[in-house]
Amino acid sequence: MIPHSKPSIGEREVDAVIRTVRSGVLSNGIETSSFENDLRDRLERDVACLSSGTAALHLGLLAAGVKSGSRVAIPTHSCPSVLYALHYIGAVPVLFDSGAMGIGSDPVSMEKAAERSEAVVIVHQYGVPDSAAVSRDWAIPVIEDCATAIGAMVSGKPVGTFGTVSVFSFYATKMMAAGECGAVASDSDKIQWIRHHRTPRGADDVDTRFPYGPSDLSAALARIQLARLEDFIAARTKSAERYTEHLQGVCRLPVIPERSRSVWHRYIVETDRSREAIIQAAAREGIQIGFGVRTPIHRLLNIKGAEFPNSDYAYRFSISLPIYPDLTLEDQDRIISFIRDFI
Repeated sequence: MIPHSKPSIGEREVDAVIRTVRSGVLSNGIETSSFENDLRDRLERDVACLSSGTAALHLGLLAAGVKSGSRVAIPTHSCPSVLYALHYIGAVPVLFDSGAMGIGSDPVSMEKAAERSEAVVIVHQYGVPDSAAVSRDWAIPVIEDCATAIGAMVSGKPVGTFGTVSVFSFYATKMMAAGECGAVASDSDKIQWIRHHRTPRGADDVDTRFPYGPSDLSAALARIQLARLEDFIAARTKSAERYTEHLQGVCRLPVIPERSRSVWHRYIVETDRSREAIIQAAAREGIQIGFGVRTPIHRLLNIKGAEFPNSDYAYRFSISLPIYPDLTLEDQDRIISFIRDFI
């Protein structure tokens, strides 16, 4: 079976984990602080490492001033972790529609949602920067969700530098695979607040703290993966270019905004066939094709899709083709042949 996602783990990662295990320090230690420094150097912002991307969203929202009862504009075409983080706080989601194929945001829908909200979450979906959304001037705090987009650029500026707070995920299927790991980038005051609240260990007060302490095992993996990130992006870009070359005119293909660099976390295509039919047929041929976003948030909340036409169409007709640094030409040719024959 050709997998939909596959982390690129080599001997450097194995050696880093073994070294960390032998050190006897498995939670927040030198590997965590070193990874925070490495990511800080890349983003030129202060960074706090956390146990997961969802933990990063939760504490990032709190650090940005979101509280119980706050209305927060979020894209419906996104991972439900965004919704979960709001639920943890007791904040109220105000949904807006995506752009075509679930990429980016619909500007009119986003504006209407933001007008009724006290903060906005911008998601760089599938590794494609939502350049229009991050380039505008916002009068409310911006939570920039870079879970699938580390390394992406807008006008030469890296994603993760546009938000009031910016959050990252290094889950096993993300651009950098560190098992379970996340991070927040922001100004020093907010990062200091997050560090103060990310673990109850060593506390000697009654502040509410969270079990979000980072692991040195994950940080050791993340440090090596960060060092390899540009190679990962180059390999993904090469695969994306081959898909575009061979599938042009066969199905609708992703469009990257001008002056932006996608990192191609996912390669999304859209057809007139139901996604379930394509996914099931591909599985019979030994190819695992993904959903993109499994279920948009408006459907999870039983809101009619007519309010979110772009997201609802993408939900029904878009699929995610396998793309990762170690995808072979032979496997990619099998995927291309299947899509051309089936569509």
